[in-house]
Amino acid sequence: MYPTDGIIIEVDNGKEREQFGYTRKYFKGAIALKPKPLIVTSKVINIDYTINSNGLLIPNVEIEPVNLKGKVIRNINCYNINNLLNLEIAVGGLVNIILSGEVIPKIVSANSDGLAVVAPYVCPFCNSKLGEKQSNVFCNNDKCDGIRIAKLKNDLRKYSKGISSKVVEKLL
Repeated sequence: MYPTDGIIIEVDNGKEREQFGYTRKYFKGAIALKPKPLIVTSKVINIDYTINSNGLLIPNVEIEPVNLKGKVIRNINCYNINNLLNLEIAVGGLVNIILSGEVIPKIVSANSDGLAVVAPYVCPFCNSKLGEKQSNVFCNNDKCDGIRIAKLKNDLRKYSKGISSKVVEKLL
């Protein structure tokens, strides 16, 4: 038996099939059914940030390890500061987690019991004042070590394999 993320029910009889008809591209006599995702709960240990080569600050939530469909989840990427704030994720609070697309851990809700999170005002890598565009927070300092490391990682990823993030950080 193989794991699945849903089933498709389709009319197979030729005469009945024609009665359903088609859209421009698809047959109308089929429906996809997906089960509700499995939700697990864990406690937030810490929230830290990574930065990409464009200066975007990305919040990462560290949780107590939890097993979800055979995968041990310890860290969850929140993509931008608004996701973190809108869910009211708090250090010491609980978060409910699913596997989005059966692969990527995603926080779907949280209780805000714990140390509330506020948006950072300064870059955790260079202490420069942060800028904001839409739902993203950016470091605008061209000499930020975090941005320099992220750019170097990107360049090395293109040209070599097997160099870890730790080695790159030591090079700078």
